[in-house]
Amino acid sequence: MTLTLDQARNISCVNLGIAFMFTCALVSLPQERKCTLKLGQAPELRGFRLGMTAQQAQSQVMGVGGLDKPDDLGMTAMTIYPFQLKSKDNGRGIQYISLNFLDHHLTAIELRYDDSTKWDSIDQFAAKISESLQLPEMSKGRFGFLNRRTRTLACDAFRLQVMLVEENRGALVLSEEGIQEIIEKRKADLKEKQRNVFKP
Repeated sequence: MTLTLDQARNISCVNLGIAFMFTCALVSLPQERKCTLKLGQAPELRGFRLGMTAQQAQSQVMGVGGLDKPDDLGMTAMTIYPFQLKSKDNGRGIQYISLNFLDHHLTAIELRYDDSTKWDSIDQFAAKISESLQLPEMSKGRFGFLNRRTRTLACDAFRLQVMLVEENRGALVLSEEGIQEIIEKRKADLKEKQRNVFKP
């Protein structure tokens, strides 16, 4: 599924299906623990890794054709369901996986877990994710109403955000830092181009 230009214009952060997505980068951390991990040190999630090409990502999936042509901003996306994954282990416990690409490279991964595992609290879920992925401890955000359901790890090259959704199921988003700035610059350039060619 390719994002339309109108959809892309409305994206103020990596839009991966979770409605408020922790307000993405807008949920700044008051005293972020310093995480110096680089992009190559970002964890692999169910066979997908930030920076991999669209072709590499598609090699993990059965019976799916090529991605649609990227939109005017170079963006495209795909949603994958467990039965589509070549590895049954990678699909276990997952409701779906959403992938966002910029210039044919993977820039964000969303995992939405099914109801086979539920959590008593966001801290319990975040601690398990940090332990399993061997990452530093996550932090609370600035806004109290989000702290009840979200935790964030902001590293030099990537950001990991976890949350509890309905029925205390887990979800997470792993995204490359700096991508939103690239998208905003392209949106501004496109608007300027449209103004320059405007004819009354």
